[in-house]
Amino acid sequence: MLLEKNARLVFAGDSVTDVGRNQPVAEGTLFDMLGKGYPQLISGWLNAFYPELNLYICNAGTSGNTSRDLLRRWDSEILDKAPTWVSIMIGINDIWRQIDSPAQPSGHVLPDEFRDNVAKMIEKTLAAGARIILWTPSFIESNMNDAMAAMAKQYGDICAELAQAHSLLFIDTNKKWERILASGHHPEWVSWDRVHPNNIGHTVMAKAFLDTIGFDYTRM
Repeated sequence: MLLEKNARLVFAGDSVTDVGRNQPVAEGTLFDMLGKGYPQLISGWLNAFYPELNLYICNAGTSGNTSRDLLRRWDSEILDKAPTWVSIMIGINDIWRQIDSPAQPSGHVLPDEFRDNVAKMIEKTLAAGARIILWTPSFIESNMNDAMAAMAKQYGDICAELAQAHSLLFIDTNKKWERILASGHHPEWVSWDRVHPNNIGHTVMAKAFLDTIGFDYTRM
């Protein structure tokens, strides 16, 4: 397993990461401090299976954030936690605001800006000595004629390119939905709006993360 003893893991993102986390700081294991999504599930599995590692886990997801918003608070709310690992999942609001608020271009984060914003997060984090797990923005839809699905692929491809360029751990979030969608279930089975996962969706995401860091499910 890749996480070292006394590792400090910070989850950065938007509402998909936030999921009701404690404000202003979400850390520790008390009740729902980390929210009710994949960071909480990951924390439970890591601390139950690897108690000897004494892990610090913080959820710094903030609902509504675009990559522009997340970059603004990167130093004060992510790097300020002195992470050794940072999980980054951002971009769905960059896409969504172009769809649901087309007459408000000031809130749109277009692909070139998205690339630049995420690249700056990566560069700052690597310069601080932390490792990164980079996710694609998640949109649960198999129909690529859907405008948001097509844009999610475009922004996901940008994440893939950045991950490869910087040798990061990478999770293609949308690939993780393929098995569920291929089973005949509608996207609403895991997300009422195809963006915010329910407990099934967050479980899929938590397992994707654990698999990526080499979690040993046989330890307990």
